[in-house]
Amino acid sequence: IPMPDVTNEKFQTIALFSLLIVIKGTGLAIYGPIFLPDSVDFTRFADLILKEGLWLSHIDMTHELWGVTSFRAVGYPLVLVMAKIVGGGVWSWIVILVQFAVSLVAAAYVFRLTRALSKSHWLGLLAAFCYGVGQTIVLDQTIYSNSLNASILLILACHLGISIIDRRKPSIGEIAFLGCGILATFLIREIGMYLQ
Repeated sequence: IPMPDVTNEKFQTIALFSLLIVIKGTGLAIYGPIFLPDSVDFTRFADLILKEGLWLSHIDMTHELWGVTSFRAVGYPLVLVMAKIVGGGVWSWIVILVQFAVSLVAAAYVFRLTRALSKSHWLGLLAAFCYGVGQTIVLDQTIYSNSLNASILLILACHLGISIIDRRKPSIGEIAFLGCGILATFLIREIGMYLQ
């Protein structure tokens, strides 16, 4: 079996992303999906969507001042709903795997943007690695909207940055992609509504 050429940039890039997958996968295998106090609200909202039609028009304030449907945006609970429909009892693992995948795409965009800015393959690898093992290492493993929201925003920002560096106008398809991405972030994370 021939040895791979470790000086090959494609090999280095594949090795880096393989390492990120191993690191994230190891954390997931050790700790499993992490639930925070806010995870309960997202899960309750998802369960309301699955069980009742009232969540669309009724805010239950009999047990709390702010009902979960009045405080949380609908996007992330819809992600949980889809995972619950597809995965049943392992829905939380599916959500985490989706968050891992979107985060890895964001790391690839960080790599591409850094490489475009610096013209250095090594700086691109370093930036992608730092992003991949930074705060995302915890957020991606948590049932919490921050991971998807931050990853999507980072993908959009890097995509625009790369377009500016390349001095090319985005196509209609890219504009639609960027618009849908912004819409998704506003639906996923409630703080996005205040940025409009």
